[in-house]
Amino acid sequence: MRNRQPRKDGIRFLVFGLWLLGMMGGLQAQGYQIWNSADRQYPWSSEINPAILPFHSTQISFGLKVYHFGFLPNSAFGIRENRINASFPFYLPYDIAIGGALRYFSAGLYSEVAASVLLGYEIWPALSIGAKIGLERRGFRAGDFVGFDPNDPLLKRGLATVNLNLGVGAYYEMDNWRFGLGVDHANRPNVGRLNQAIYPREISASIAYRYGNITPTLLIRDDGVRWRFGMIITMTKSSVGQLRLGYEHSMPIKVEAQLNLNRNSRLDYVVDLPKEGTRGASAGTQELIYTHILGRRPEIGEPVILFTTNKLEILEETVYRSMTADLRIEELRAFPELIPEYMNTTEPHNENMLVVVAGPLNKFETREGRLDRHRRLAKSIAKYLETIPTLNAYLLAEASTLKDAREIQRAVARLTAEATRVQIVKLVSGKGKSDFRGFQPGRISIERKKPKLSASELGIYLEVPTKTRKTLHWQMRILNARNEPVATFLGSGRLPYRLTWNWRDDRGRLVQPGRYICDLRIMTTSGRERHVVSKPVQVTLIRRHVRIHFKGDPEFKTSQTEEERFSSGEL
Repeated sequence: MRNRQPRKDGIRFLVFGLWLLGMMGGLQAQGYQIWNSADRQYPWSSEINPAILPFHSTQISFGLKVYHFGFLPNSAFGIRENRINASFPFYLPYDIAIGGALRYFSAGLYSEVAASVLLGYEIWPALSIGAKIGLERRGFRAGDFVGFDPNDPLLKRGLATVNLNLGVGAYYEMDNWRFGLGVDHANRPNVGRLNQAIYPREISASIAYRYGNITPTLLIRDDGVRWRFGMIITMTKSSVGQLRLGYEHSMPIKVEAQLNLNRNSRLDYVVDLPKEGTRGASAGTQELIYTHILGRRPEIGEPVILFTTNKLEILEETVYRSMTADLRIEELRAFPELIPEYMNTTEPHNENMLVVVAGPLNKFETREGRLDRHRRLAKSIAKYLETIPTLNAYLLAEASTLKDAREIQRAVARLTAEATRVQIVKLVSGKGKSDFRGFQPGRISIERKKPKLSASELGIYLEVPTKTRKTLHWQMRILNARNEPVATFLGSGRLPYRLTWNWRDDRGRLVQPGRYICDLRIMTTSGRERHVVSKPVQVTLIRRHVRIHFKGDPEFKTSQTEEERFSSGEL
């Protein structure tokens, strides 16, 4: 029963249209076109306004129109018009839609052939522009003329002209409003020289408002001679088709019935109904158009979310400094083996290291005493290197004390195979003095340093398997382990290739430790939703407590480091 209902509705719809035609005075017609540049469903709409192309499905339409063109009462000649129109949206790079149009007129002595290439591009959601490039040949067959003078200056140059046709268009949707503009023969003047009068510039503007299933449209058109105004009322039933009633000043009333044969094809039947006062009207015009959809308008595929890193480590470091009450800073400054890099608060480090200053303790130290001290230092360094696998030892030396540093390095090499972790660092003269800020005799000073991030930002790449990235709108939320949003990205139109997250929530606060995912929702151009969830990103908080103090022997300084890691999502 479900399959039969649309057919029943379609028969009723078509019967209603035919009844309406009969009520309006019979099948009499006038061969004029009512141009609606804001109708996306009309078979030839892309030829009137190429900016409509991006909103088409991939489709082909072809039809035949037979009408009479009357100049005098009871006198008319027949014209046949054959049309083919094809559109292939998004077949070119950068989401450019492409289409083609071919028209052929035949009316006794007169004939016309026109071929065009149509291009359209959606520069913003529901806002597009288009262009048309074509050639037109219009003329008469000289062999059908009787008794003409071959030297006639008007006919001597030939009875046919071929000219370039450049057209442009624009289309915009805003809520229920539709706006369309099409310009044909934009490269030609309206009416000027004789050989250009048959190629007038035509401008068609349309404003439509959709109210439920009914869409009234106001038409404004310049046919190259005068401005004309008209109106079209469209009644739509999506599962069945459309019925259009159109009228333009001093032109026949046009009635169009569109019937959806199935999901991918439809049939249009069009007639013109002349009334009293219609210019040059005569009977006989009818049009039949068949449209087949080769493929639906391309939609964005399901994206894949990729990250530049899958983890973040936040280091919060607190430094505690203490010294006994009987030590004074002035006394500490006298010991050259106190390491500047370790004491310096302006250039903090995270490395586990042992630093020794090479050279004599004072000018009275003998050579033998210095060598004996080097052996004792080497023994202590070797012990620390073997005990602590992550420890590195640095020998600080100036130009005059490089020899002492090398002696200590060789002594360590004789004691352990871990001597590869001993390096000599040459100090620049005048630099590297110890900084004792934070050390107060008999007290503990605390310094909380600014958090450090293992990655300054998270790069989020959005890859799609389709040629188009068009959307109606999209939203990406960063969710925590409790599925609560912490950061939100919004947009419309093209889905971006890359987003950047600075690890902060919408209030600008650094995120808490835990597991985070990206939740992406996309509304496609056809109104379907796509939902993608990424793999998790782990955020770990490292709380490091560094304690620096002095033992009884001022030659040695030790640091104790404690770490606490938080990654469960709760502090």
